[in-house]
Amino acid sequence: MEFLGLVVLGCLIWAGYAIWKASKEELARTPQRPAPASKHDAPIRTAIKQNRRLWLRYADAKGEISERMVTPAAWDGWMLEAYCHLRESPRNFRVDRIINLDVQ
Repeated sequence: MEFLGLVVLGCLIWAGYAIWKASKEELARTPQRPAPASKHDAPIRTAIKQNRRLWLRYADAKGEISERMVTPAAWDGWMLEAYCHLRESPRNFRVDRIINLDVQ
């Protein structure tokens, strides 16, 4: 009986591994969505390369607008990672919610 239990356990482990491997391969084949082109691309790139601050007008998820001075750290086309001087902490900003920006 012990042997049968080990065989079943082995089959379950193998099946789990096969499912995990198949899902990982499927994910690798799925093309990543490219970030949409934005009018903010060039200024964001400039600020990051030249280590300069950005002033931006930003609408949050509720639609409330705020003005921020940020020091950008990283950008992937969708999200801007930056240190927010208003909140005095690192923040993520969705690029499609940036209304206006200016390199300082």
